[in-house]
Amino acid sequence: MRYILVFALALGAAAATVSGGAARIFIDGLFGDWDGVPPVCSDAAGDGSSGDVDFGRLWVANDEDRLYMSLEVGGEINIQGGNRIAVFLDTDNDPATGRPWHGIGAELTWTFGSRTGLFVVDGHTFEIGHDRIGFVAAPTVTAARFEFAFDRTATPVGSYLLFQGDTVRVAIADPDGGDVLPDADGGIVYVFDDAPLPPRMPPSIRKREESHVRFLTYNVLFDGIFETGRRRSFDRIFRALVPDIVGFEEIYNHSAEETRDLVAGFLPGVEWYGAKVDPDIIAVSRYPIVETYAIGTNGAFLIDLGGDDAGRVLLVVAHLPCCGNDGGRQAEVDAVMAFIRGAKAGGGVPDLAPGTPIVIVGDMNFVGDRRQLNTLLTGEIVNTAVYGPWFHPDWDDSDFGDARPLHTDAPMGFTWEDPGSSYWPGRLDFVVYSDAVLDMANAYVLSTREMHEDTLATFGLLETDTATASDHLPVVADFIVSPAKPAPPSRSFVSPNPARRGRTSITFGVGLRGRSKQVTYYDVMGRRVNQAAAGPDDDLILWDGRNSDGDVVAPGIYIAVVTDGSVTETLKIVYLR
Repeated sequence: MRYILVFALALGAAAATVSGGAARIFIDGLFGDWDGVPPVCSDAAGDGSSGDVDFGRLWVANDEDRLYMSLEVGGEINIQGGNRIAVFLDTDNDPATGRPWHGIGAELTWTFGSRTGLFVVDGHTFEIGHDRIGFVAAPTVTAARFEFAFDRTATPVGSYLLFQGDTVRVAIADPDGGDVLPDADGGIVYVFDDAPLPPRMPPSIRKREESHVRFLTYNVLFDGIFETGRRRSFDRIFRALVPDIVGFEEIYNHSAEETRDLVAGFLPGVEWYGAKVDPDIIAVSRYPIVETYAIGTNGAFLIDLGGDDAGRVLLVVAHLPCCGNDGGRQAEVDAVMAFIRGAKAGGGVPDLAPGTPIVIVGDMNFVGDRRQLNTLLTGEIVNTAVYGPWFHPDWDDSDFGDARPLHTDAPMGFTWEDPGSSYWPGRLDFVVYSDAVLDMANAYVLSTREMHEDTLATFGLLETDTATASDHLPVVADFIVSPAKPAPPSRSFVSPNPARRGRTSITFGVGLRGRSKQVTYYDVMGRRVNQAAAGPDDDLILWDGRNSDGDVVAPGIYIAVVTDGSVTETLKIVYLR
């Protein structure tokens, strides 16, 4: 990476010193790729007059195709609405042209909250959308830091280029709170650095090993896969991807059998299975679908990969409420996680064998409060009064993994785009999985619009295929699935905890496995409540919340002491009615 330092004058005011350069940046809502890029500006805390926005650091970088920025905004906000933060770009480095503001002449003013831009050329001002400037930002959920990009070759109006030279001035403002960045007039002067960068290493479209199991999640936009004009694009996409298990969303007016037969037409030569949960969730698999469960309007499917419990996988396919319905999304995520908690606890429906892989896919519509995504990954249920206590969702008492796939041919992580919408492309479709028992071998988002013509020809695709098929892009993840159970936890733990009306379990840590154990339950006054024994082959023990007389204990805190005579562990249990 090469860095450029520039000093400039604008309208008699010294412009801020900039330090930036060429870098490989990915617009995916993660920021590790910015670690090697020093910030170009650090704004003082609390220097705005009011409001929730308080700018911190700003980073700027570029590659061959885009100008990238990353901005700290203080507290958590939704960047797509409810604010008036604006970025001003003087794209010809001339304060005498464009929209005068803060000592620069901005050809482009992009306002995040209204999702609109103003482009000034030859004294005329045009309102433009994200599609005219190749604007993309992440994450789509609330955050305190964001990253965004502009297309260096964009022509916002007619043939007028957005960037007219190798130098651009940048300034950012929050009119509501009065904060500006930088504080001095003249903006930040950035010179594009076109030093050669290491090539991007795109993921393989084909499976790396035939034994890997390929999952595909696809919102097909109002049964579009059955429309004659769009079906040809879907056909080419499926023949290129060759999925093993597909979670479909937005198939309202066709049955599981019709969808299964359509996929069989795309990919003949194997037997396909299908199942549906109304109104629009369908799973199609080349492995038998053993059971189907409705989780409200979302679905779960137990799929047999190998003929016994160890060879099964639980697939959850979700299509959560859209747009401003944070409450509805949170309730549905809570319900999905409560279903998984019950399936893992033993005696639930389904009753999963320990170590059964769990894969959650679908159009999650995560465009608001980040808590919904947090619940999906961590098990921290919000509506505990309705859906019960939070829990550790994976088999090793950890969080679920997030595949976070990127595009095959672009440094982007979005899965939905609609040039006709005011909303810029965003990451709405997810693959979440139990990484304690699954190893992800490959993952990607397919966007034919960005693919090299040789790759399109190799896989029999057209550049227009993904845009013709749906506003959502197909999301792929390949997993290494084995029947091995997860490694036991290092220490014993209680799940669910708090426990509500019924049993909870103590899963023994590795130091207590293979030995006879005794578990004694005490109340907070130190009085013994109950006692139970577990054999050397028992990995867990259940407690139904009753004392030694068979009576249900009062709500409160209880202590479980687990010992095999040499190892002793003490656990707290919160018991609720």
